[in-house]
Amino acid sequence: MAMNKKAVVPAGLLFVAGIILLIVVILHYSGSLSVASLWAGGKYIDRPVFSWVKCEPLSQTSTTTISISSDGSWVRPQYEADDYQITVKTPHNLLGNKLEYRVCPQKTFVNCQDFEKIPTSSQTEINLGHFTRDQYVWVRYYESKVIGWSGLSTSADVQYQPYGLRKYDPLGGVKILNAQSCSVQVTEAWYDRIMNEDLGKLDTAGNQNKYVLEPNEVTFYVSGFVASPEPSFRVTYNGEDAWCQSGTGNIYKINQIATANNVYYVASVDWSDYLGKEDCCPSEKQGEYTCDANFNWVKTEGSECSIFNPCDGGSWTPLESGVIMRYVCQDGYCIQEKKNVACSHNSDCASNQLCDPNTWTCIDTASGDPLPEPQPDNSADCEAKGGTWMTKETEVKKWYNYVGIGEPDVVTESYCKMPTHIIWWIIGVILAFFLGVFVVPKLIPFVRGVLHI
Repeated sequence: MAMNKKAVVPAGLLFVAGIILLIVVILHYSGSLSVASLWAGGKYIDRPVFSWVKCEPLSQTSTTTISISSDGSWVRPQYEADDYQITVKTPHNLLGNKLEYRVCPQKTFVNCQDFEKIPTSSQTEINLGHFTRDQYVWVRYYESKVIGWSGLSTSADVQYQPYGLRKYDPLGGVKILNAQSCSVQVTEAWYDRIMNEDLGKLDTAGNQNKYVLEPNEVTFYVSGFVASPEPSFRVTYNGEDAWCQSGTGNIYKINQIATANNVYYVASVDWSDYLGKEDCCPSEKQGEYTCDANFNWVKTEGSECSIFNPCDGGSWTPLESGVIMRYVCQDGYCIQEKKNVACSHNSDCASNQLCDPNTWTCIDTASGDPLPEPQPDNSADCEAKGGTWMTKETEVKKWYNYVGIGEPDVVTESYCKMPTHIIWWIIGVILAFFLGVFVVPKLIPFVRGVLHI
């Protein structure tokens, strides 16, 4: 007689799985791991902040003295400079002296221009003039002998205005990054956020981890931003990937910001390109009307919203300066609700502040630190971040409702409820109980059998 056998999961496998789950719980609670980030895709940002690094003069004109050997030497500023001036010291002997110099496009004797100067007995120095950073000057000084010329050691003063790297950050202020040259180390924290089109400005300087900017050249990077969910009313407008601003019908392009190691998508009134204006946003609801795919209001029959069919755009979004809006379900119809706040856009705040979309207040932020991410305003984004899309109904009574006249208004509100840490602790306690009662007692005999204890 055949017997049905149930598949048995080895106790050791259960133990390992339990340990992994417990580690995930601990990491999530400690803030080292965001479980929602494991499956959330794409990166939308709002209100990006752009900073820049420039190769520019950092101080007044400097002078350095360079020794010239009897065989001749290359004379050039010690630090980065856009141009420089050379003055050679000219000691004398009774038979006479001469000075030869070459101006070359690189530090070799190829395609050079040769010059010669004869100092007078009263001259103690000769000014060779100004040279650009693309010119290399080789100098040799001679003294006359009874037969022929012999090289003579001397020196030259090089006058120049030193260039270096200065960072301009609206959030972190102005800072000198490199006081001696315009080279950029790849290990710089801001290097990974340089705009892609500006990466081409960085020339290699003989080291794959070191790059240099030309004098007066500028490279831009993203120093800060506010993370945001994907826009609720995403549309294709005249062939462009775009989004529609609820309540206004304004259409903006979803811009892309490509940096050295990331691509950000921007759906922001402050930054996105304005494409046009329509009557409404597709699927937007207002009263007894719904916006169709052609941006036209179409009258709908019966109730358009309920606790099971909430209004789109249920979270607060910017409408105008100092004003935010959302849609709430009232008596079966989506009604626009407005609210005055301290700020609704960056432009409402001081130059060193950003508008926090969680509190709608102006806050200070350190350079490069993203601001808090706003709560999702639709069920898809909410669930992707590990939340639960909630709806609740509230009765709003007027004075005559209390004396039995008419029915109170019913307002339906939708929002995203994120999981609390207590849930993870409960899961951890249950898991520990399960391991202690069911897994460990069965695992001990198994281990003893393997080890022949």
